[in-house]
Amino acid sequence: MREEFEEVTVCSLEFLSDGRSFIARLDTTRGGMREHKAPSFTDLLELVAEDLREEFLEA
Repeated sequence: MREEFEEVTVCSLEFLSDGRSFIARLDTTRGGMREHKAPSFTDLLELVAEDLREEFLEA
């Protein structure tokens, strides 16, 4: 049996590259808009994951 969930957007995430580095733009209901920049995609993912972990563990 499938549970029904009310759909609510809690995070919007966009990844970009300027050719030299990677950029993530996050917009969350609690933290608002912010941007992270890193030299590699892996480093960027770690920054984004830590940011979201901190925000949503506080909830």
